[in-house]
Amino acid sequence: DREALNLIFVPGFSTASAVTQTAGRGVGLDVVRTNVSRLNGEIHVETEAGRMTRFVLKLPLTVAIADALMVRCGSETLAFPLTAVSAMRSVAPHEILTTGGRETVRVDDRAIDLVRLDRALGLVASPPATRLPVVVMRGGGKPFGVAVDELLGKEEIVIKSLGVLLDGVGPFSGATISGEGRVILLLDPTLLREAASRMPTALARESADAPLEVVDTRPTVMLVDDSVSIRKFVGQMLEKAGFRVVTAIDGHDALQQLVEQIVDVVVTDLEMPRLNGYALIEDLRRRPATREVPVIVMTTRAGEKHAALARRLGVRHYVTKPVDEQSFVRIVGSVAAGERAFEASARAGSARAGSLVE
Repeated sequence: DREALNLIFVPGFSTASAVTQTAGRGVGLDVVRTNVSRLNGEIHVETEAGRMTRFVLKLPLTVAIADALMVRCGSETLAFPLTAVSAMRSVAPHEILTTGGRETVRVDDRAIDLVRLDRALGLVASPPATRLPVVVMRGGGKPFGVAVDELLGKEEIVIKSLGVLLDGVGPFSGATISGEGRVILLLDPTLLREAASRMPTALARESADAPLEVVDTRPTVMLVDDSVSIRKFVGQMLEKAGFRVVTAIDGHDALQQLVEQIVDVVVTDLEMPRLNGYALIEDLRRRPATREVPVIVMTTRAGEKHAALARRLGVRHYVTKPVDEQSFVRIVGSVAAGERAFEASARAGSARAGSLVE
C-alpha cells in the first residue's frame, strides 16, 4: 500500500524498538525527502515482500534552470516546479466537499485534500469566483490540490537561492527574477503541505453563515526593517501565526505611523537609514502613548555591546537574524500576551516605592 510505505518518510517514525546511536530517533528519510524536494526532485520507494526494496530518486539535470508553472494568488505571482505538477483542473465551488473538517476535491475519481494557497501564505483572499483553478501536486507522500486565483502558464526560470538569512522561512525552495525585475518565489510542495497541515484554516472550509463584517481582534505587531525581503518574509511568518502586521521602512516611518496606529509589540532592526533602532526605542520611551509598548530587537548584530545597549534602553528580547520561526513566534506571542501589562505594573510598583522613600 503506497500510503503505508510513505510512513517511512514521516518525521519521528521509526521501527526500532529502542533508541541507539544509529537508530530509533525517526530522523533519516524525512531529511532525505526534504532535501530532494528542495532540488525540485522526487523520491519514492518500491518493494516486493521477501525480494527487494528500491528507493527511486528523480532529480533534474540542472538545478539552476527549471520549468515552472506560474500562478497568481491575490496580488502575488508565485511559481511551482513543473516536475511536481501532475494535473491542472478547474472546479466549481459546489464540487469542493468537506471531509473530516478538511476541504477535498475529486480528481480522477479520487478525493484529495485541497489547500487554499491564500490562507496557507497569509495573503488577502480574492473575491469568490464561479470556477476555481486547482493545481494537483505531488508532495508530502500523496497528491493534493492547491487552489489559486489564476494559472499564468509555463515558464523556464533561473532558480536563485534564498540565502542563509531566509532559509527555512516559509514553504519556499528558491526564487527567480521576472522580466519586469520582480522577485517571484518558488514554492516547495512538500513544505507547503506541511505548513498547511499546521494551519487548519488553510485546509478547512469557511463557514457559510459567517458574518459579513468581522472585528479584527488579533494582536498587532509593527515590524520595522529597511529590508524589503525581511519585512515580507517575517511579516508572513507572523501573519501565519495569527498576528496582524503593519510594517515600517525605518524608525522615522515607524514614529509617523504610531501617531495614528496602536500596536501591541514593536519588532525593530538596529541599522536603518534616517532613524536607527536605538533612536527609535529612545523616542518610543519618551512618548506617553508608546512608553509602555514592548520592543523586540531583531538584528544581525550578535555582539554583546549591541545587546547591552538595547537592554539599557529597556529591551527584554534581543533576537539575531536569521530567526528560528518557532522560537521567534513564541517570543512575540508571549510579549503580546502579557509583557506590556507586566512592564506597566513594574513601573507603577517602582513609582510607589519611590514615593514611599520620599
